[in-house]
Amino acid sequence: MHQFSSCQIAGLAMEIEVAGAEFYASLAHSAHGQKLKDVFTVLSEAEIKHWEVFRRIADVCRDDVDEYSIDLAADMRNHIVGLKEIAFSYRSLSKAPANIQEAIDVAIRIETEAIRIYTEIFDSVIEKIHDVLSAIISEEKKHLEILSGLKNKLESGN
Repeated sequence: MHQFSSCQIAGLAMEIEVAGAEFYASLAHSAHGQKLKDVFTVLSEAEIKHWEVFRRIADVCRDDVDEYSIDLAADMRNHIVGLKEIAFSYRSLSKAPANIQEAIDVAIRIETEAIRIYTEIFDSVIEKIHDVLSAIISEEKKHLEILSGLKNKLESGN
């Protein structure tokens, strides 16, 4: 069994949101066309709002330790490292997505992974933050819908 407090999980979730915000900001900066810049800017700003929510949770949570059958911290840490690597590589262009369609595919993977992790930890966090976590999961699903719509639009040439 692995043990983590709700505060530790909130801290890791904050890192996930920061990495996501940086990735979307990088996409907004390098996107061609104002509409794409606007979409990625909105997504970046949404991730920052999620960070603020997790910061508030971390500020008020207790340091009580819960046991998890999986290593949530390692899973979340791997996700964070992956997001940071993607965001950094996109800025440096060394391993950046080759085009906007590839960038959207990466963003879809990021959102899918965030939804998976947040859903996985839902039952493990204290009940008083279930509503907040549910709202963030819903927001991440909306991001996924937006990105999927963009991908379909680009693939159809519209």
